[in-house]
Amino acid sequence: MEEARIVGEAEDALLSALVESDDIHPVLRTVCERKLQQSFMRKCREFVREKDIEVEELCRVGYQDFIKSVDQLLTVKEEVSQLKSSIIDNHADLLESSSLVLDSGTSLYKARRLLQRMQSLRERIKDSLTILEMVEKGNTLLREEKYLRALRLLQSIRKNYLTPQRRSEIEFCRILYDSIPLVCENIRADVQSRLTDWMVKVREDAAKIGEEAISAMMEQRRMEEQLGESRHREFEQANEDDERNGRKLVSSSLSSKKFFQTVETHDDALEGEEGSSSITRRVFDVPYPSLLELHTCVAVHEALGRKSQFRSYYNENRRMQLQLDIQPPASGSFTQSYRAYFYRVCGFFIAEEHVQREAGGVVSNADVDALWEIALKTLKRVLRTELSDLQDPSMLLQVKDLVLLFCSTLREFGYHIAPLREYIEDSRDQYLSLLRRSFKATVGRLLEEEEYMPMTVHSREEVEAKLVPFKLDDCVREGETYPIECKFSRTVPLLCKAVKSFIFDFHSFVKSSSEACVDVTKEIDSLLQTCVDKPLNNIISQSVSLNISQAVRLAVNLSHLAQSCDVFADYISKLGDRSKSSKAPRLSTKALFLQTQNRVEDGLYELMQNKVNEFIAESDIFNTLPSSPSLEPTDAVMDLYNFLNTLCVSVLSSLAQGTREALLFHTCRCISKLLLDPLMGGSMKRFNYFFMLNLMKNVELMEDFADQRDVPNLRECFLEARQLVELIALDDLSALSSPARWEETFGQVDKMKAIMVLERYKEASVPLLKSKVVHSVRVPKKRAVEAIVKKIRELNAW
Repeated sequence: MEEARIVGEAEDALLSALVESDDIHPVLRTVCERKLQQSFMRKCREFVREKDIEVEELCRVGYQDFIKSVDQLLTVKEEVSQLKSSIIDNHADLLESSSLVLDSGTSLYKARRLLQRMQSLRERIKDSLTILEMVEKGNTLLREEKYLRALRLLQSIRKNYLTPQRRSEIEFCRILYDSIPLVCENIRADVQSRLTDWMVKVREDAAKIGEEAISAMMEQRRMEEQLGESRHREFEQANEDDERNGRKLVSSSLSSKKFFQTVETHDDALEGEEGSSSITRRVFDVPYPSLLELHTCVAVHEALGRKSQFRSYYNENRRMQLQLDIQPPASGSFTQSYRAYFYRVCGFFIAEEHVQREAGGVVSNADVDALWEIALKTLKRVLRTELSDLQDPSMLLQVKDLVLLFCSTLREFGYHIAPLREYIEDSRDQYLSLLRRSFKATVGRLLEEEEYMPMTVHSREEVEAKLVPFKLDDCVREGETYPIECKFSRTVPLLCKAVKSFIFDFHSFVKSSSEACVDVTKEIDSLLQTCVDKPLNNIISQSVSLNISQAVRLAVNLSHLAQSCDVFADYISKLGDRSKSSKAPRLSTKALFLQTQNRVEDGLYELMQNKVNEFIAESDIFNTLPSSPSLEPTDAVMDLYNFLNTLCVSVLSSLAQGTREALLFHTCRCISKLLLDPLMGGSMKRFNYFFMLNLMKNVELMEDFADQRDVPNLRECFLEARQLVELIALDDLSALSSPARWEETFGQVDKMKAIMVLERYKEASVPLLKSKVVHSVRVPKKRAVEAIVKKIRELNAW
């Protein structure tokens, strides 16, 4: 009821507004749209009645106005009647017109439905033609044996064009949909058949591949042998010439041809040194088999979602081929066919490594390792069996040399060949002697070429290659731009590399021993002590030739070498069998390096003190008596300030924080002592208050240096000098009223020292003490100085 009342009130208000409106057309449109004709007429009649009442009222006022109003009212009623007739006529016309429009709309709807069906039929015909064209293109690709493109095209047709709706509407689409899997299977069978033929050809070519790779390694061995013999002759001749003088040169080159036939080439190229030898390039420059058939087969199986099945098929076939190739010849002597045997096995694994590297995941590292493990077991058995029967030493040496070449060649391709080298344990002492000689020569060359300059790395790849293996990359921060300057010199990573190379080579001979880690650790400790630590101590003993920068670099190098000892121990541990040893290897040389580092750092204190003496003690700042206060520090102290700032930024920043802070404290104390020593009765005979003010300028400059270093309490090194100058100019003697006040204000100044300086100042500065102000500077008078001395004596006697 309430809602009806509200609606009625709203409608009544609207009608009242329409009746009173002067614009007739919007009023009539609103009445017709809302179908309020009856209500509107009723409201008009009410309005007329109201107006009649108003007319009557007006008639009482003026008769003429009433007559005019009546005429206007009659005119309005006539117009309303005409308007009503017009509205009824317009309504009839509207109904007649709308029926025609409705008929036209129905016809248009039917025409559009027909057009949509025709367009749909056209699209279906167009799609069918597209599918037929693609099918024809697929047939062409199949005829041209472009299987991968044909397979992808067929899969695209089946997935994107042969939809369930099309298959239900078009018969050939359904047939094509069912036929495509059969075509794909035929493609797979054909490429797999071609792959089988390819694997047979690879097996036939394996001997040629292995022969060329081993021949390249043999050629490099021959060149090194010739070089070694030439150097050996040169050193022998030099030894003969020098024997008369009691000196003998030691050859660092390879001197025995037979040893070259039994010992493997050094691993400089393997360790990634710059200027790698040509053997690395030559070994990899072998006639690798073409992988076109393999790539095609991999792509086809991957497109079919059967890559894992293909991997199993490939690995199984290659395993069967390896089983055939790894067996020694059933007929004939092994000594007659051992070369072809090792060539064939070497070529097999070179080809397999090539497949693993280039074939996109067909063969994983684990798969290759599994094949290599099978080969290792059989090769060890064959060698153990066949070599035990050899009686000819030259043949045994030839077989051993070929096995070493075989191992060296496959090592270039990433294979773990250490187990095959077990039979050369008898050459351990001789090989170890060679390693020692080579290591000593390397260390001697590095120390001789040491420039004590920080190492600079230019790329992340260089960091990964030279610093990360030895945990020396702490100088490289994330996001820092290259080139980056390290704290240590280039000698450190080169030494670490040489040590790691020695560990690897020596461990290759002793790894079968139960004490392998112990043997390697002892040998490395001995070498580091005799070849590295001892020469560095000799350099320190000749510290006259070292400057501060070189000493800092040497200390930093020793710190990182000590840190690298843990890396070497970890590397030995990783190479060795931890199950045979209860304790992890530890290098005692680490403690020696740290001791040597401490020795260098102790020498740094002396070097810094000498340098400070050069700037201050040897200057003339204490030999002149100033006649006026200076606005700037003395030139010598300014030069020392600039030198120390440069030194801290470019050199001392390389030191550890604790060492750097201790060195700065020592340096600042030396400077403070040198600045105050002349006041205690040194070479300076006289000084005045202007000298003390100039001294304060120097102290303030060095305090600024201390503040810039961000070292806690470093500024306090100069507090004694500052308090001593302030004591001379003291006005308020209340600071000397008690020992507590003294400690609070002048606690860094020794009382007896203060008395000595004040007495010398009073005696040497009498001309200035007579005046109160000189050169706009208030000069303490003699009486004030005597009062200060008296107070200090009282405090000293307290």
